[in-house]
Amino acid sequence: MEVELIERYFQSKIYAVSMHKPSRWIIENDIKLDNYINTYSKKYLKDFKYISDSRMEWREQCICKTIESRIYNKLHVLIHPLSWSYKEISLDKKVIQFMAYKARKMDKDLSDNISVYV
Repeated sequence: MEVELIERYFQSKIYAVSMHKPSRWIIENDIKLDNYINTYSKKYLKDFKYISDSRMEWREQCICKTIESRIYNKLHVLIHPLSWSYKEISLDKKVIQFMAYKARKMDKDLSDNISVYV
């Protein structure tokens, strides 16, 4: 399972797993994940207020207003760190910058780890 690879790489225990855009089938069938919390299990969708910032917009209202309202005792918050920055930049430009960064990093990682013998 991917989570075990991530735990080994970062040398850190993971307790919960959150699927990207879980299907209706996954949500309706309350999938159990061995020793990990499934953040889309019925417990977390029923007992918690779900808030998401998909595509740089909060689905209902800003998380700050939700917290300040004190209406909800438990929050299930999905935040996409790639979407946020200090400068105001379009989502398209952020994705392009991120992909360029990853390409440079991969190029460096490959050149550091692969030798060509002639």
